[in-house]
Amino acid sequence: MKNVKIRARWYYWPEDTIQGRRFFHGLRELFLSDHSEDHYVECINGKCNVRALDEYQELDLVMDDDYFWRFQYIRNEGKLIPESVEVFCICETPLNPDLRMILCDGCQDWFHLYCINMSLEESTRISHYYCGTCRSANRHHHILV
Repeated sequence: MKNVKIRARWYYWPEDTIQGRRFFHGLRELFLSDHSEDHYVECINGKCNVRALDEYQELDLVMDDDYFWRFQYIRNEGKLIPESVEVFCICETPLNPDLRMILCDGCQDWFHLYCINMSLEESTRISHYYCGTCRSANRHHHILV
């Protein structure tokens, strides 16, 4: 397959962009860019699977070659699309799939375990979680399994 070329679209690590890596970026997060180039097939030395964030979250098992993206990077403008994403938890940060979260059965918001001082072990023992606001307003309690 000499002299065969393919068009490859570039992905960037967050730290390789003007914005840089932020605390909410996952370890396997890439930015889908508008930059592409033609390369000879023999220059390719491997492959990886880059999925949209929602597809990545549905994986039963994340392998070493699995990555995700949620932002598109416009290289010449140094711009990310979308410019903002939904925030969660009392810390009001975007989702980081590397950090464990728990869903409040009252308000349906997600909370980082470390933000609510809950261990992973404790989170697996309860069948229903209610955040501090919902517990105060409705007198709900965590229900142990």
